[in-house]
Amino acid sequence: MCNVSKTSLTRFCRDMGYEDFSDLRMDLYNWVRNRSDPKEMLLLPFLHGQKDIYEPYLGRVEEQIRQMRRHVPTEQIRQIVQKIRRYDHVVVMGHMQAACNAIAFQQNLFCAGKMIDSYIRPAEQVEFFMSPDFGAQPQLILVFSVSGVFFSKYFPAGFQLHLPKDVELVMLTCNPDYRPEPYVTMTLNTGTGHYLDGANLSLDLLGNLICQQYFNEETY
Repeated sequence: MCNVSKTSLTRFCRDMGYEDFSDLRMDLYNWVRNRSDPKEMLLLPFLHGQKDIYEPYLGRVEEQIRQMRRHVPTEQIRQIVQKIRRYDHVVVMGHMQAACNAIAFQQNLFCAGKMIDSYIRPAEQVEFFMSPDFGAQPQLILVFSVSGVFFSKYFPAGFQLHLPKDVELVMLTCNPDYRPEPYVTMTLNTGTGHYLDGANLSLDLLGNLICQQYFNEETY
């Protein structure tokens, strides 16, 4: 039995970006519900039962990086950087694992000289898009999502996103089967899939490339 006070649990959840434990539990429920077997969706089957996974795993990571180079040309990195430079108001979002990618991107871009906002809690993201003030100012929205399925998880049934004229939405994903929705202005897809040899690792690399390119263009 683990005795944890309700106050401590709530504080822990808020540190993670959730309102309370119920908010966290609902996020986990939605994440698991969309996967038949969460372990199989993440872990690498060919490594099951192997005692030495170090070299095989890193070999797969190297192949995934090559895959990413084929899927995300340099020109796409330059295009997204131009958008970031053009907009005064930039927002980054992410669910579950991709929330870490979003936060890391925000911090690295800040170090590169650009301040942006982040919305990580699902309730906060829903409120952002459904607010009557949405689109009141030109803005760029960057969404990190392993699956690319972002709006169907937490938004009301039948919700259809309509972007105002001066708002752009860029999807950063690693799902090779992803098909952009009509409202997505631009997609950067590493194509590495959802396993531990790609997924969030490739999204981190993608975010790092964007931040470095931004820094280079602002500095030189």
